[in-house]
Amino acid sequence: MRRILFTFQTFAFCLFLLTFSFGVRIFLYQFTSGFHEYEAVFLYFSDFPIILFTLVSFFGSNFLVRIPRSVMVSFALFISTAFVSIGYAYSSNLALYSFARLFVLVLFSLALAHFLTKQRFVFLMYALAFLAMFHSLIGIGQFISQENLGLSFLGESPISSLDGETSKFFIGGGGVVRAYGLFSHPNVFALFLVLGLFSFCFLYLYRDSGAYRYNTAQSFLENFRRFRSESHFWERLLLSSGIFIVVVGLALSFSRTGWFIAFFSVALFVAFRFFQPPFRRANLLPLGKLVIILGFSFVATLGIFRWVLIPRASLSFSEPAVVERLRYNDVGVYLLRSHPFGVGFGNQVLYSAQERLYSSFGLFSVSQWQPIHNLYLLIGAELGVLGVISFLLFITGLLWILFRSRYSLEQNLVIVLFFAVLAFGFFDHFLWTIQQGRIMLWLVMGLVIFVSGQGEANNVSSPKKNSKTQRF
Repeated sequence: MRRILFTFQTFAFCLFLLTFSFGVRIFLYQFTSGFHEYEAVFLYFSDFPIILFTLVSFFGSNFLVRIPRSVMVSFALFISTAFVSIGYAYSSNLALYSFARLFVLVLFSLALAHFLTKQRFVFLMYALAFLAMFHSLIGIGQFISQENLGLSFLGESPISSLDGETSKFFIGGGGVVRAYGLFSHPNVFALFLVLGLFSFCFLYLYRDSGAYRYNTAQSFLENFRRFRSESHFWERLLLSSGIFIVVVGLALSFSRTGWFIAFFSVALFVAFRFFQPPFRRANLLPLGKLVIILGFSFVATLGIFRWVLIPRASLSFSEPAVVERLRYNDVGVYLLRSHPFGVGFGNQVLYSAQERLYSSFGLFSVSQWQPIHNLYLLIGAELGVLGVISFLLFITGLLWILFRSRYSLEQNLVIVLFFAVLAFGFFDHFLWTIQQGRIMLWLVMGLVIFVSGQGEANNVSSPKKNSKTQRF
């Protein structure tokens, strides 16, 4: 029976990796008259493997023990405030639907943390890396054609330079369509590419470090020559090419938030590897080569697409994207002050529209009626002060334990991924409101719990090698 459950769990995990980044969905129900994205029920293709994986994990083991005890209280309080908000929400049915999605993803992240081993962690990084390369190639094609590529069966958004709903920016009087990949918005696409970029960085260091041992009896130059000859050339070439392709895709998403976070995340990752105790001279060669590859990718991308990247990089506080974000934040602050217990899970957009709150803040068009573009203000507006405080305590507790865990390449990677996701939360809402964004948030949460969590069976630095279920 245990072997059968493990087979289903592995199947669901692999199916999840194949489907979660695709936006395939079926519309089921609308809570209000007329269609609005944030008041509708959808069935996503990725729902099936997520639910199957979670159910099999629940029957196979007690994965709740993966939550560190020191953060259990804040975690339970956060989930409780989300559940209680259903009772006083503007639309209780919408709140119940939103809570059900959150609850499933929370359980999924815990099940993932319990399922992972070092080998499965590396397998997951390979999946994220090459999925990011796949989406980048699609994004590059979208930029070249300035429209979608006819991949709607994979969840591609309808993209056209003539469509007013398509995200684009203007230079020289003409509009430039931003790359979407198979995501619902270029900013969601950008975060996924950031995760993929660091997956490639992890794999490059992981493969090079595992294939080489520094010989202290030889000079640095002699070690470098041996390193070049002993390392796997074609594998390193593939990983290097993947890094370049993902950097190009990230650039063509034209997500300034993504650019900013990617730059500082790279600096943080390199600093971790360089200054991490104990200092190992042998780490300098792989790290130095990775920095060169990243630098070349950034410079080459800038050189090729300079004509569109430089104008896009300029930021004006008078441009609509900035003005609207500030107004959304004003809406969030107002709701946090006037409704200290929140307006109900998933109800911020509905409440703000029905109570004419958007109009009072200068957002008159229906297309402008969107969630607050700040994860933390949005949680506060929907779950109240207690909800956002418990969420902040939860992630702070995870960060504290993560920084105190054993230094390793896995730990460095997960810290940077967690930083990237949390930083994106200051500038957008999709981690809370859009399926692909929510999955990325709780996927990274699962990685954090895995690396920093308790239990020797799945410890990242010492997985059990004698167990048959640890081989995948």
